Amino acid sequence: MILRFMRNPLEYLEEYFKREKVESLISSIKRRTGWVINKVREERIHLTVLARVVIHDLYWSKALN
Repeated sequence: MILRFMRNPLEYLEEYFKREKVESLISSIKRRTGWVINKVREERIHLTVLARVVIHDLYWSKALN
């Protein structure tokens, strides 16, 4: 990891900040909707996560207007 940073710091930092944005988004969704998913079947887990992301997007689009 350090060698990647030393060889090409700009490329490393671009990837780092992409990961930071994703982690921030996940943290924001968890704060708003809770972090426990009480589903067992895999497709229902995916549907629950998708619904939470949509709710988050709707909230922010409404907040920005």
